[in-house]
Amino acid sequence: MGKLMKKKSDGLWGWLCPLALAVVFLLGGLAGCLYAAQLSEPGEGAVASYLADYLRLLQTGELTLELGPILRSRVLLWLAVTVCGLTGLGLVGVSAVCGAQGFLLCYGCACFCRAVRGGAAAAAVLFGLPALLWAPVMLWLGCQSVGSAAALLRRCVLGGSGGEAVFSRSYWLRVLVGCGVMILCALVEYAVVPRLLAHLVGWLLW
Repeated sequence: MGKLMKKKSDGLWGWLCPLALAVVFLLGGLAGCLYAAQLSEPGEGAVASYLADYLRLLQTGELTLELGPILRSRVLLWLAVTVCGLTGLGLVGVSAVCGAQGFLLCYGCACFCRAVRGGAAAAAVLFGLPALLWAPVMLWLGCQSVGSAAALLRRCVLGGSGGEAVFSRSYWLRVLVGCGVMILCALVEYAVVPRLLAHLVGWLLW
């Protein structure tokens, strides 16, 4: 009976946790869109000027991206989600990370859509393409970290250290796989995204 209840609980957790984190991510995205919509006319003009200059520099080849900062941002996201799973406070930390990433993603997309003609296409390439890689990994590792954080918090409150190990070999294997995908995402942002965006620049600016 106990094993049956545990299986039901694991099954419920298996879809409830990804759903909850996805909702937090989307709420952060909604907040980002609403914040972008609050830009004043002078602020919108400044953003439009900045983005137009960015696209022109990209078109002329004067703007070159460095792999280091891109790689660092993706690895820091992976590290933040992973570290959250090492403490009971990760229940709050993972949610905060997902919400913040949703906010930043949608704020950037909304700014492009408001400030640049055809900005939706640019946003899809610049933000959407990398997000196809990093967002699922963030949610995947986030669910794992929430599970481990909940287990650690339960042991802290109830006491004892019995039961299944929290950090198994498969746990760390998933962490390493997640790191590899984040590195792949950084490489895509560095090598693929600028070339695709450069092809759109002429259409976006003229």
